[in-house]
Amino acid sequence: SMVGAVFHNIGQLFVAGLVVHNFSVYVILPVLMISAIITGYFVGIVTKQLYKSLGNRMI
Repeated sequence: SMVGAVFHNIGQLFVAGLVVHNFSVYVILPVLMISAIITGYFVGIVTKQLYKSLGNRMI
């Protein structure tokens, strides 16, 4: 989840740079990477717990 979040942010900034014809949007990349790691970790933990919970109920 963390890797996916990081690459998603990089992809979004790349497209934003193409749209505005200015790649200075990468200035906010460090902040986005920190938030991607934190939220990606959280999503991974929640998904793992959900998988465990649903795994016991599935046939």
